[in-house]
Amino acid sequence: MAAGLHGPWPLDGPGGVASPGSMPDMVPADRPGSSPSGSVSRPGAQGGSPASAPATPAAVAAAAKASTVKTFDELFAEVADKWQRRVPGSGTVAALDKGVHHLGKKLVEEAAEAWMAAEHEGRDRAAEEISQLLYWSQLMMISLGLSLDDVYSHL
Repeated sequence: MAAGLHGPWPLDGPGGVASPGSMPDMVPADRPGSSPSGSVSRPGAQGGSPASAPATPAAVAAAAKASTVKTFDELFAEVADKWQRRVPGSGTVAALDKGVHHLGKKLVEEAAEAWMAAEHEGRDRAAEEISQLLYWSQLMMISLGLSLDDVYSHL
C-alpha cells in the first residue's frame, strides 16, 4: 500500500501494517494527562475532596486505584512503544504482525462482548470489555499509522 493512503507513513510492515521504524511520535507531549515525568494528572485525583471530609476506606482504595490506572493516551504510548521496539514475546507485537484483518475481527468480537456485558453482566464487566475494545482500537490505529490527533480530529 502506498504512503499517504492512510496517513503519511508507508504501510510496509508485516501484514500491511506500518513498519515500526516509520512510526512518528504518536502522543503529543502537551496532551492533557501527560507530563514529562510520566506522572498523570487527573481532575479530582489529588485534592479533589474538601479538606474537612474524612478519608473513608473506600476513598483510600479508590485513590490507590486511580494512581495505577492508565489513561487512553498513556496506553497508546505504551503500545506504540512496544511495536516500535518490537518487544520480544509481546502479545501486542504478535497481534500487530497478524495485520488489519485479524485486528478487525478482534474489534468486532470485543464490540459484541462489550454489548453483551452491558445487556446482561453489569457495569464492571461492561467496563472490562470496553477497555479491551479500546485496546484493540489502538492496535488498529497503530497498524494504520494513525496518531491520536488523527483520530481526535474527528471527535
